[in-house]
Amino acid sequence: MANLNETAHALLNSKTASKGEKRKVDIILATIKSINDLGIEKTTFESIGKYIGIHKAHVAYHFKKKDDLILAAIELITLHSQALVISRLEKYKNSKQRLFHYVDAHQFWVEKYTDHVTVFLLFFHLSTYRREFKVMGQNIKQAGWERIKGLVKEHQSDLKPSEVKLIATSIQQMIQSAVIDSVSVEQKTSLVFPQLKKQIKRLFH
Repeated sequence: MANLNETAHALLNSKTASKGEKRKVDIILATIKSINDLGIEKTTFESIGKYIGIHKAHVAYHFKKKDDLILAAIELITLHSQALVISRLEKYKNSKQRLFHYVDAHQFWVEKYTDHVTVFLLFFHLSTYRREFKVMGQNIKQAGWERIKGLVKEHQSDLKPSEVKLIATSIQQMIQSAVIDSVSVEQKTSLVFPQLKKQIKRLFH
């Protein structure tokens, strides 16, 4: 399957993972593929099963509702995107430029895992009217904001707490806008993200 992410790949090849755990990851990845190929409405247990050659009853055995599948897909996508970000930041532990490497990590994510980004954006639409999605979305957003806030303080330590919060909020909104533009209006990431870094630099003294 295209764009098999490292998190799932490790689980699928893990000696400690059970057959059931491996099957669940297969199903989640097939869900991401089906949503991208067919859309959310046409994604069914049957369509998901066809991608990995199993009957829809086997999909239903692991996930009782389609919402459960979507939430599992978002959890996997979130864990994977966070792993990409943390991996990049770990390479630059002592750099004041870590904030901009954080932006670079998002550019990489959009470029290499576009199918994940598409499902993630769909999730935020679903969050507007489904409580379980909304709660999860709020938690993801808060965690991202806290990470950006820490990077802002690293980048310029003399900022007031109120300034840090305001800049972190602005940067989170700008990154979200850059991600949406990259996949929805097909703006080239090679143009969008460098421009984003220029905008971020203007936020500081």
